[in-house]
Amino acid sequence: MYPHLLSPITIRGLELPNRIVYPAMGTKMATQDKFVTEQLIHYQLARVKGGSGLNFLEVASVYEPASPAKFVSVAHDRFLPMLTRFNDVLHAAGGKTGVQLWLGGVAVASDPTARILTPSPMPLSADYTVPAMTLDDIDAAVDAFGRAARRCVEAGFDTLEFHAAHGYTPHMFLSGALNQRDDEYGGSLENRARFLLRIIAAMRANVPADMPLFMRVDAQDDYLQGGLTTEEVIQFCSWAGEAGIDVLDVSRGNLFRGPHQPRRPGRGDPRQRAGGPRGDGPGPVGGPRVRDEGQPGPRGRDRLLHRLQPGMLRRLRRPGDAAHHLPA
Repeated sequence: MYPHLLSPITIRGLELPNRIVYPAMGTKMATQDKFVTEQLIHYQLARVKGGSGLNFLEVASVYEPASPAKFVSVAHDRFLPMLTRFNDVLHAAGGKTGVQLWLGGVAVASDPTARILTPSPMPLSADYTVPAMTLDDIDAAVDAFGRAARRCVEAGFDTLEFHAAHGYTPHMFLSGALNQRDDEYGGSLENRARFLLRIIAAMRANVPADMPLFMRVDAQDDYLQGGLTTEEVIQFCSWAGEAGIDVLDVSRGNLFRGPHQPRRPGRGDPRQRAGGPRGDGPGPVGGPRVRDEGQPGPRGRDRLLHRLQPGMLRRLRRPGDAAHHLPA
């Protein structure tokens, strides 16, 4: 079915032994104060031993004021020792590593101490409306992505992914249904893309020239009137490529169903989806489901990389599992 699945590939300076990617998701295996744990390291190590060519640590907060508890953070140097240990352990087993840089928007509301960042005012209840980000807030967030990228390079990651999908803050800026600004960050697609393109530029400026950058993006806004169209996403991805993105992780779904109504995200714990213990609450990356990943063009040509589906999680636990259980 996929003749190149187990073939090696080189993206910029990153050489992968196959096209199998363990994607970023929220495991809730981090500590309450957002550090990587030994449990999370060994969970990912098992996937490396099972044959995954590239393992993304998981969704990771870049901006300290908007970093929720129980999710990995890369927003401060104090997280470097455990981030570095994660890479050392997986590299020693022959793995390649990445991490997904994330600004969670309304998804951080599970932690009352985390600041919710949105492009436009957003009512969360009859008594409270989240204020729109100021220009200073936007500059601080862009700077946070750049600093986080530098920090992740120092920790030893082989690649980084920018999360621009699923209704989180960058996606909200890009979507005409969620971005009601009337300044240089709102209105036209070019303006709505400005924040995201600044983030990509900041990330690219803080990583080596031979490090590839991934980007997760939605193919369109599902069930959201006035939201992103596929044509707008294609145009944005073209600009993102010019700004320094090398690989698209094309997904579907977001946190919103009505014009501005956030919905409760699905559980993001891969242990639950793989039939293991239940997670301890909703994870911000649990709601969307992948439909089509990594296609180099719109006409269904061979995929560049193949992202693991939930049912494959238990299979990639022993050496050689990828060759035995996945289509070749």
